[in-house]
Amino acid sequence: MAKRVKKTKPTVPQIILDMFDFSATSRHVWADESWRLRVAAMMMWHLSRHEADFALREPDRALVIPRGMGNSDLLSVFMLLAGCAIEAIAKGIYMRRKKVKITHGRFPRALQNHDVGGLLKSLGVSLTIDEEALVRRLGTFVRWAGRYPVPLDAADMLSANLPEGGFGPPNMYRLHDGEMFEALFSRLEVLLLG
Repeated sequence: MAKRVKKTKPTVPQIILDMFDFSATSRHVWADESWRLRVAAMMMWHLSRHEADFALREPDRALVIPRGMGNSDLLSVFMLLAGCAIEAIAKGIYMRRKKVKITHGRFPRALQNHDVGGLLKSLGVSLTIDEEALVRRLGTFVRWAGRYPVPLDAADMLSANLPEGGFGPPNMYRLHDGEMFEALFSRLEVLLLG
Protein backbone atom coordinates (compact mmCIF):
# COMPACT_ATOMS: atom_id res chain seq x y z
CA MET A 1 0.00 0.00 0.00
CA ALA A 2 1.40 3.36 -1.03
CA LYS A 3 2.15 5.85 1.68
CA ARG A 4 0.25 9.14 1.36
CA VAL A 5 2.43 12.18 1.09
CA LYS A 6 1.07 15.20 2.89
CA LYS A 7 0.95 18.23 0.64
CA THR A 8 2.42 21.38 2.06
CA LYS A 9 1.37 24.82 0.97
CA PRO A 10 4.06 26.77 -0.79
CA THR A 11 5.49 29.76 1.00
CA VAL A 12 4.07 32.86 -0.63
CA PRO A 13 6.57 35.70 -1.09
CA GLN A 14 5.72 38.89 0.78
CA ILE A 15 5.39 40.89 -2.45
CA ILE A 16 2.60 38.54 -3.59
CA LEU A 17 0.89 38.83 -0.20
CA ASP A 18 1.09 42.63 -0.46
CA MET A 19 -0.37 42.59 -3.99
CA PHE A 20 -3.15 40.28 -2.82
CA ASP A 21 -3.92 42.52 0.16
CA PHE A 22 -3.98 45.66 -1.98
CA SER A 23 -6.21 44.15 -4.68
CA ALA A 24 -8.56 42.48 -2.20
CA THR A 25 -9.11 45.67 -0.19
CA SER A 26 -9.20 48.31 -2.95
CA ARG A 27 -12.71 49.38 -3.89
CA HIS A 28 -11.35 50.61 -7.22
CA VAL A 29 -9.93 47.20 -8.10
CA TRP A 30 -13.30 45.60 -7.28
CA ALA A 31 -15.09 48.29 -9.31
CA ASP A 32 -12.79 47.77 -12.31
CA GLU A 33 -13.21 43.99 -12.28
CA SER A 34 -16.99 44.16 -11.90
CA TRP A 35 -17.18 46.79 -14.65
CA ARG A 36 -15.26 44.55 -17.09
CA LEU A 37 -17.64 41.71 -16.34
CA ARG A 38 -20.62 44.06 -16.76
CA VAL A 39 -19.43 45.21 -20.20
CA ALA A 40 -18.85 41.62 -21.36
CA ALA A 41 -22.26 40.58 -20.02
CA MET A 42 -24.05 43.40 -21.82
CA MET A 43 -22.23 42.56 -25.05
CA MET A 44 -23.68 39.03 -24.80
CA TRP A 45 -27.11 40.44 -23.92
CA HIS A 46 -27.23 42.73 -26.93
CA LEU A 47 -25.76 40.11 -29.22
CA SER A 48 -28.32 37.53 -28.14
CA ARG A 49 -31.18 40.00 -28.47
CA HIS A 50 -30.26 41.63 -31.74
CA GLU A 51 -27.98 39.37 -33.75
CA ALA A 52 -30.73 37.17 -35.17
CA ASP A 53 -32.69 40.18 -36.49
CA PHE A 54 -29.53 41.81 -37.81
CA ALA A 55 -28.47 38.61 -39.59
CA LEU A 56 -31.78 38.54 -41.44
CA ARG A 57 -31.50 42.20 -42.50
CA GLU A 58 -27.78 42.27 -43.36
CA PRO A 59 -26.43 38.71 -43.60
CA ASP A 60 -23.08 39.78 -45.08
CA ARG A 61 -22.32 42.03 -42.06
CA ALA A 62 -23.66 39.76 -39.32
CA LEU A 63 -21.43 37.93 -36.89
CA VAL A 64 -20.90 34.29 -37.58
CA ILE A 65 -22.40 32.29 -34.75
CA PRO A 66 -21.24 28.66 -34.76
CA ARG A 67 -23.77 26.20 -36.13
CA GLY A 68 -25.96 24.79 -33.40
CA MET A 69 -25.39 27.77 -31.14
CA GLY A 70 -28.44 29.93 -30.70
CA ASN A 71 -29.55 32.98 -28.78
CA SER A 72 -30.21 30.96 -25.64
CA ASP A 73 -26.55 29.91 -25.60
CA LEU A 74 -25.53 33.57 -25.62
CA LEU A 75 -28.10 34.33 -22.91
CA SER A 76 -26.51 31.64 -20.76
CA VAL A 77 -23.15 33.39 -21.14
CA PHE A 78 -24.83 36.73 -20.37
CA MET A 79 -26.32 35.32 -17.16
CA LEU A 80 -22.96 33.85 -16.10
CA LEU A 81 -21.09 37.10 -16.68
CA ALA A 82 -23.84 39.22 -15.15
CA GLY A 83 -23.84 36.97 -12.09
CA CYS A 84 -20.06 37.27 -11.79
CA ALA A 85 -20.32 41.07 -12.10
CA ILE A 86 -22.94 41.32 -9.33
CA GLU A 87 -20.93 38.92 -7.16
CA ALA A 88 -17.72 40.93 -7.64
CA ILE A 89 -19.36 44.25 -6.84
CA ALA A 90 -21.16 42.79 -3.80
CA LYS A 91 -17.87 41.38 -2.49
CA GLY A 92 -16.24 44.77 -3.07
CA ILE A 93 -18.99 46.43 -1.03
CA TYR A 94 -18.40 43.86 1.73
CA MET A 95 -14.66 44.53 1.77
CA ARG A 96 -15.26 48.28 1.92
CA ARG A 97 -18.00 48.30 4.55
CA LYS A 98 -16.47 45.69 6.82
CA LYS A 99 -12.97 47.15 6.45
CA VAL A 100 -11.65 43.62 6.19
CA LYS A 101 -8.00 42.97 6.91
CA ILE A 102 -6.46 40.17 4.91
CA THR A 103 -4.43 37.70 6.93
CA HIS A 104 -2.06 35.14 5.45
CA GLY A 105 -3.27 35.89 1.93
CA ARG A 106 -6.71 34.36 2.55
CA PHE A 107 -10.14 35.73 1.78
CA PRO A 108 -12.64 36.05 4.64
CA ARG A 109 -14.83 32.96 5.02
CA ALA A 110 -17.95 35.06 4.30
CA LEU A 111 -16.69 35.61 0.74
CA GLN A 112 -15.65 32.05 -0.07
CA ASN A 113 -18.94 31.14 -1.78
CA HIS A 114 -21.36 32.37 -4.43
CA ASP A 115 -24.28 33.32 -2.11
CA VAL A 116 -24.71 36.85 -3.42
CA GLY A 117 -28.27 37.16 -2.11
CA GLY A 118 -27.14 36.27 1.40
CA LEU A 119 -24.14 38.57 1.13
CA LEU A 120 -26.27 41.55 0.04
CA LYS A 121 -28.75 40.81 2.83
CA SER A 122 -25.92 40.73 5.41
CA LEU A 123 -24.85 44.16 4.13
CA GLY A 124 -28.35 45.57 4.56
CA VAL A 125 -28.81 46.08 0.81
CA SER A 126 -32.53 45.92 0.13
CA LEU A 127 -33.69 44.23 -3.04
CA THR A 128 -37.08 44.28 -4.71
CA ILE A 129 -38.84 40.95 -5.21
CA ASP A 130 -37.80 41.01 -8.88
CA GLU A 131 -34.17 41.81 -7.97
CA GLU A 132 -34.13 38.96 -5.45
CA ALA A 133 -35.37 36.59 -8.17
CA LEU A 134 -32.74 37.92 -10.60
CA VAL A 135 -29.91 37.53 -8.06
CA ARG A 136 -31.10 33.99 -7.27
CA ARG A 137 -31.15 33.07 -10.98
CA LEU A 138 -27.78 34.74 -11.65
CA GLY A 139 -26.37 32.65 -8.79
CA THR A 140 -27.65 29.52 -10.51
CA PHE A 141 -25.72 30.46 -13.65
CA VAL A 142 -22.54 31.25 -11.69
CA ARG A 143 -22.69 27.97 -9.77
CA TRP A 144 -23.55 25.68 -12.67
CA ALA A 145 -26.00 26.66 -15.43
CA GLY A 146 -23.56 29.00 -17.20
CA ARG A 147 -20.73 26.48 -17.09
CA TYR A 148 -22.02 22.90 -16.99
CA PRO A 149 -24.95 20.94 -18.46
CA VAL A 150 -26.09 19.83 -14.99
CA PRO A 151 -25.44 20.81 -11.35
CA LEU A 152 -23.61 18.61 -8.85
CA ASP A 153 -26.97 17.71 -7.30
CA ALA A 154 -30.17 17.08 -9.28
CA ALA A 155 -32.15 18.89 -6.55
CA ASP A 156 -30.58 22.13 -7.79
CA MET A 157 -32.67 21.74 -10.95
CA LEU A 158 -35.97 21.93 -9.06
CA SER A 159 -38.32 24.73 -10.05
CA ALA A 160 -38.25 27.99 -8.12
CA ASN A 161 -41.05 30.39 -7.18
CA LEU A 162 -41.49 33.27 -9.60
CA PRO A 163 -42.14 36.80 -8.28
CA GLU A 164 -45.43 37.04 -10.19
CA GLY A 165 -46.53 33.60 -8.96
CA GLY A 166 -46.08 30.14 -10.36
CA PHE A 167 -42.88 28.20 -10.86
CA GLY A 168 -40.03 28.13 -13.34
CA PRO A 169 -36.70 26.39 -13.79
CA PRO A 170 -33.84 28.00 -11.83
CA ASN A 171 -31.83 28.45 -15.04
CA MET A 172 -34.38 30.46 -16.99
CA TYR A 173 -34.10 33.85 -18.66
CA ARG A 174 -36.57 36.70 -18.38
CA LEU A 175 -37.41 39.29 -21.01
CA HIS A 176 -36.05 42.22 -19.00
CA ASP A 177 -33.01 40.57 -17.40
CA GLY A 178 -30.56 42.88 -19.19
CA GLU A 179 -32.31 46.05 -18.05
CA MET A 180 -32.79 44.74 -14.50
CA PHE A 181 -29.13 43.71 -14.31
CA GLU A 182 -27.99 47.16 -15.50
CA ALA A 183 -30.21 48.94 -12.95
CA LEU A 184 -29.07 46.72 -10.06
CA PHE A 185 -25.42 47.00 -11.07
CA SER A 186 -25.66 50.81 -11.21
CA ARG A 187 -27.25 50.93 -7.76
CA LEU A 188 -24.57 48.66 -6.29
CA GLU A 189 -21.81 50.64 -8.01
CA VAL A 190 -22.91 53.74 -6.09
CA LEU A 191 -22.68 51.76 -2.83
CA LEU A 192 -19.15 50.63 -3.70
CA LEU A 193 -17.75 53.91 -4.96
CA GLY A 194 -20.00 56.49 -3.29
